[in-house]
This record gives sequence, structure tokens and C-alpha cells, in this order.
Amino acid sequence: KLYIVADVLHSELFVIDPKTIGQCTGLIDKNCVEVFEGDICKYVNPYNKESYIRDVRYCPMFACFGLYKKDGSIYEYESDWLKIVEVEVIGNIHEHEIFIK
Repeated sequence: KLYIVADVLHSELFVIDPKTIGQCTGLIDKNCVEVFEGDICKYVNPYNKESYIRDVRYCPMFACFGLYKKDGSIYEYESDWLKIVEVEVIGNIHEHEIFIK
């Protein structure tokens, strides 16, 4: 089992599921929330002004994070996120599976 120590003095431990740990992308959303691998993001495409919901995954082929469609294909790469102003974390794949199914 893996644990997160919340309070060393009182030995407060929380059991964690290793599959739910996501890497920080180094990016923040429009509400100043850090974006992590496994997050579900809503954003507005700057070109067609349409709103999309995608999940954040690591793309080993290009060594970067991407916004993925429900079918598993990559939609936007991390460098493209700089053009997208209105990215918002609305959940994650572990607690909000309804967004990705």
C-alpha cells in the first residue's frame, strides 16, 4: 500500500491508489488551478470558438502532454495550449468518468 502523510506529528496517513497519481503539466487554467495528467478540461478553441471537453494525458511520442478526445486520439499538444486562453479544469478521470465515456 502507498500512503500520503498529511500530519507527521499525529501520524495522519491516507491510503492512495497509485493509478490516481498524475504528473503536473506545469500549466495553469483560467482559474489559476494547476493542470495535472488525468484532469478533464473544458476549453474554447480560439479558431472556431467552439467549446470542447478533453482529458489530459502524456504523449510519449512527442514527450509532452496533450488534450485527448474520448476515442483516445490526441487533439491538442501542450505547445498548442498557449493559444487556448480559456482552459478550465472541471474534474479528473478518476472521479468524473462520465465526462470521458
